[in-house]
Amino acid sequence: MKKRLYQSTILALAAAVAASTFANAQNLEATGQADEQPRPALAELLAQGEKLNDNRQWSQAIRTFDEAIAIDPDNREARAGRAYAYGWTNRVDQAQDDLAIAEAGGNRTALTHRTRAVLADRRSDQDTLLEELSLSLALDPTDRWTRQMRASIWQDRGEFEKALADADALVEYNPGDPRSYMTKASLLQRQKRPLLAAQVATDLLSVAPDNPYNLAAAGNIFRSVGKLDLAR
Repeated sequence: MKKRLYQSTILALAAAVAASTFANAQNLEATGQADEQPRPALAELLAQGEKLNDNRQWSQAIRTFDEAIAIDPDNREARAGRAYAYGWTNRVDQAQDDLAIAEAGGNRTALTHRTRAVLADRRSDQDTLLEELSLSLALDPTDRWTRQMRASIWQDRGEFEKALADADALVEYNPGDPRSYMTKASLLQRQKRPLLAAQVATDLLSVAPDNPYNLAAAGNIFRSVGKLDLAR
């Protein structure tokens, strides 16, 4: 009797140990799965990097494109995006290395031309800067920074109508972006055309009526043509 009781006790203990071991293994597996964050897909990383570049968050963009390139080292979009961010952070050699991969086989895009424009600006090569901006806009006429930069160059060169044409295109392609109206109004002020600048300022306030910065900027424009009531 005692022997059977002893054997039963041993079997019960063994079963309990086995159950406990299995439960612990499941808990460890569940904990490990919880700790492991899913790796973003390549497409998601590319989209994130593009958005970061658009927001001029260069360091974060570079890190995001690093992740994308770790997944696909020959991905041209990732290389082009990182080259653009490198250019803005004065990492010229690294930008050129990425451009070589992004443009392999003559594959130049609006973004690679923008990157070349940034690099030209870094070395104060205004002719190449203007050429690359124009090539980029021919492929992507909607990019705000490229259009704004070219408008500024035309303005500095005394090509006022070309500058204004780019400012008009800014508003056309980005009708809900207050920065487009600010660029156009600023150009008109520099061209000493205050009445037209005031009209654009009115359009600006219709797009973003509650932004303090826009209100102040529009107020300054209105004051320049004596529209004090609108400026208050």
